[in-house]
Amino acid sequence: MKVDNSSLTGESDALLRTPECTHPDHPLETQNLAFFGTLCKEGSAKSIVIATGDRTVIGQIAGLATASRATASTLTLEINRFIFAMSIIAFTLGATFFVLGFIMGYPAVNNIVFAIGIVVSNVPEGLLSTLTVAVSMAAQRLAKAKVLVKNLDSVETLGCTTVICSDKTGTLTQNRMTVANIWYDNKIRKGDNKQKFNKPDHKFEYDINEPGFKALHECAVVSSEAFFKDAIPAERLKHLDDIHDEKAKAKAREKAEQDWEKEVAGKLWLDRPVFGDASETALVKFFQPIEDINVTRNRHPSLKMADGSLTKMPFNSTNKFAINITQYETEESHHCAFIKVNKLIYSLNERIIS
Repeated sequence: MKVDNSSLTGESDALLRTPECTHPDHPLETQNLAFFGTLCKEGSAKSIVIATGDRTVIGQIAGLATASRATASTLTLEINRFIFAMSIIAFTLGATFFVLGFIMGYPAVNNIVFAIGIVVSNVPEGLLSTLTVAVSMAAQRLAKAKVLVKNLDSVETLGCTTVICSDKTGTLTQNRMTVANIWYDNKIRKGDNKQKFNKPDHKFEYDINEPGFKALHECAVVSSEAFFKDAIPAERLKHLDDIHDEKAKAKAREKAEQDWEKEVAGKLWLDRPVFGDASETALVKFFQPIEDINVTRNRHPSLKMADGSLTKMPFNSTNKFAINITQYETEESHHCAFIKVNKLIYSLNERIIS
C-alpha cells in the first residue's frame, strides 16, 4: 500500500507502507503507520487504529495551531513604548500646570481647559498616519524588489533581518525552476534561454550543433514527462455558469478560447503553462525554443512490451529512478535506455550527461 503524506510532511510522492517498524523514534518516518488526513494512493491493507482525535498527528498540529499566540512586531513594540512615554509626559505636564494654575489664582475652569490643552498638544495625533505612509512607501520599494509584504508592521523587522532560515524549496519561492547552467563534454556552461536572450549581440556559451549538446538535448527531453498545456484554464470559464442560453454560452466559450490562444501565443515559452514536475518543466522550457519537444520525442519513441505497455517506468520514491527505453540508432544497438536518478538525467549510450 502507498500513501500520500503531503498534507503532513510535504512529500509529494506516494510512500510505501510495510508491516515493519523502520523508525521507532520517528513516527513520521516509519513505514508501518498511516496517518489520519492522508490519502491511500495504491493498494490496500488491514490496519489497527492506535490514536484518535487530538492524539493523532494532525490533531496535535491543529492543537499547536490554535494554541499559538500572535507576537507583536518590533515596530509595534517601539510604537507602544513611545506612546506610553509620551502619555506619561503629557499627563504629568497637564497635572503640573493644573496645580500651578490654582497656586497663581486662576479660576478652576481656566485651569481645566489649560491642562487639557497641554495634554492634547503633547499627544502625537499624527503619529498613526505618518507611520502608515512611511511604512507603505517602504513596502512599495520592497515590492519593486519582488518582496511581498503581508503585514505592514513586519517591514521594520524585515529590514533588520540578516538571515532567513527555510525548511525546504517552495516555502519562500514560487516553485518555478529554470535552467541556470548546463554541463556536457566535461565543461559547465551558462544556460541562457534561446528565446529570451535572442539578441544579435548576445553570445551563448553552448552550441546547439555540438554532439555533446545534442545528446544532452535528446536525453533531457525524452526522459521527461512534462508537456505544454494548450487547454484554457477552468477559472477563465467560470463566467459561463451565469449564462443559461446554450447558444450564447457556446459563443462565449469560443471567444474565451480564442482570447486564451492569442494570449498564450504572445508569451515566451518560459511563461507558458506546463503540466509536469517543476524540474522537468524547466527542461522542456529550455529546449523547446531549440526544437519542439514533441518532434524530439517522436524521433525516439518508447518501445512496447509483449502486453502492449510502454517500456518506461515513472520516477518514484521506492526505486529512486525513472527509466525509458526508446528506439535509438547507434553503431552497436537499435535501442537506448534513458535513466533519470534524483533529478539528474543519464544516458546509457556510453556517455553520462546531466
